[in-house]
Amino acid sequence: MTVTSVPSGRVAGAATGLRQGELLGLTVDRVDFLRRTIRVDRQLVTVSGQAPYLAPPKTPSSTRTIPAPQVGLDALAAHLAAFEPGPDGLVFTDDRGHAIRRPHIGHTWRKAA
Repeated sequence: MTVTSVPSGRVAGAATGLRQGELLGLTVDRVDFLRRTIRVDRQLVTVSGQAPYLAPPKTPSSTRTIPAPQVGLDALAAHLAAFEPGPDGLVFTDDRGHAIRRPHIGHTWRKAA
């Protein structure tokens, strides 16, 4: 299942303001449903010819804890109820359970933005 084909991925991205790499690198352990926050301290990096990997954000100021609106949390909860987290607890994966590469969602991301 891809973030582009699941309305919850688009809603979560729009509601939280996460950047593309931050959303694709979001893991279950970074979402605090009780405190309604998301810890942003890494992003999914995709480089041609390499496996996707988690890395720190580009700048130190990009590391932050953000408030998560209820609509975003509801979307994430619905997604997690329907789909198992992927490797390393990734919330959004492709149909095979692998990390989603940016080129696979670029056209949809641009429309949503």
